[in-house]
Amino acid sequence: MEDTISKKEKEEIIQDIEKGDKVPEKIAVAEEVLDEKKQLKKEVKKEKKVSLDKTNKSTKGKVIQFRRGKKRIHEKHFLLDFGTENREKAEKLIGKNVEWKSPGGKIIRGKISSAHGNKGLVRAIFEIGLPGQAIATDVEIK
Repeated sequence: MEDTISKKEKEEIIQDIEKGDKVPEKIAVAEEVLDEKKQLKKEVKKEKKVSLDKTNKSTKGKVIQFRRGKKRIHEKHFLLDFGTENREKAEKLIGKNVEWKSPGGKIIRGKISSAHGNKGLVRAIFEIGLPGQAIATDVEIK
């Protein structure tokens, strides 16, 4: 469909309006075209929403371990594995929110802070420390 009307068509419409000829027919055609455009816009919006919903699906990963040193354990920091193969792919996850659900239904939220090593692990900082039972359980990116 064309969005613009040619100059000849505009002139014809103006002349018809001045004469009072064929005006109802042209108005009906114009209304049909507008209705079709509105329907197309609605369909496009629905398609965009569906594609956004597909991209917002959560990705599951595993809690690997506390972030730790030789003598110090960082209680709120954890190493997570989302199946990324290398550091570059893991760095794409930085800044995303993470949720861990306890068996009792409590949700603890965190945020991915950085990549860890070259094998695709990431570091996440949680609001409160996860319990020891969280190790080897599932985590979701939201």
